[in-house]
Amino acid sequence: MSAVALVECPEHGGNFDCTPFCPGCAGEQEVPVSGSKDRIDRQIADRGMKTYRLTLWYTHGDSAGALVVEEVASSPGRAIDSALTRVGLAPHAVIGWEQVTKYDTKGKLK
Repeated sequence: MSAVALVECPEHGGNFDCTPFCPGCAGEQEVPVSGSKDRIDRQIADRGMKTYRLTLWYTHGDSAGALVVEEVASSPGRAIDSALTRVGLAPHAVIGWEQVTKYDTKGKLK
């Protein structure tokens, strides 16, 4: 089964957005990777992308609680921006983050 995923341009390095002169994305901010899920994961790893687990605080009406999300990004700042945009929370919602390593069920790195 083949899939296509868009990942953040690795040329950013956690800096400002890319310009139209960027060799990786030509200013589009994301680059496509395709193939099987394993192949996409390898391509993401080769681009210097890391997995971050973020803990966010949310409130909705009378309820409040912690929300844990995982993001793949080139830097913690990019992961936080992406997560906050995806879930629609304000920057003060970030409680903490950590870089995580994925393992399969046999204890091998993914």
